[in-house]
Amino acid sequence: MRIFEAVKQFITPLEKDFLERARKGFNLEKVLNNLREKHKNSENSNVRSMLLIPGGGMKIANSGGFLLALHEQDLINDFNTVVGDSAGAILAAYGLSGQTDVVQRLFFENANKFIKWQNGKPSIDVDLIANLLKEGEFSLNVQAVLNSKPDFFIAVAGSSGSCEFINAKDFKINLIDLLKASMASPFFYGKKVEINGQSLADPLMDQLPLL
Repeated sequence: MRIFEAVKQFITPLEKDFLERARKGFNLEKVLNNLREKHKNSENSNVRSMLLIPGGGMKIANSGGFLLALHEQDLINDFNTVVGDSAGAILAAYGLSGQTDVVQRLFFENANKFIKWQNGKPSIDVDLIANLLKEGEFSLNVQAVLNSKPDFFIAVAGSSGSCEFINAKDFKINLIDLLKASMASPFFYGKKVEINGQSLADPLMDQLPLL
């Protein structure tokens, strides 16, 4: 079976999983307890909390549900630092901008627009995703991301191939371009993204949301 057809079959159950995790809150109790303990104890004033939101293809059902649960509890801005990679970086950006309502519509209801099958191989139209982030119903409120409280870093593979964490709030870097670079998988996109003289790509991380 072609991968694209297989992916289409999984969209509906993943949508349900996405919403179920949003309602129940994947590991949310641990998040709440850790943050509350930090806030009530003055001895923890120097302790910094970090939220890692990974991509990993359809694993975004997990990350997306986790993000929505945090949004429902108004906790995203309680983290000191937010880190995202690949599709997870886009989830993180929408979360920081307060646009979590866009997440499900973009990645699930419209996934067939940017998951393609070309020359016998699956591909992801990263250029289309970047354009959707720039304008239209899925456009990212970049200024809201920049104004959000947490530090925001996006993981990419640098020119040497090693993973780098770039400050997404650096005014010298275009945020949409950086998100595009983090999505530029060598397997499903096949190109790198040039930013300020550097060739950047998807770091191919494989993690779970962490504190």
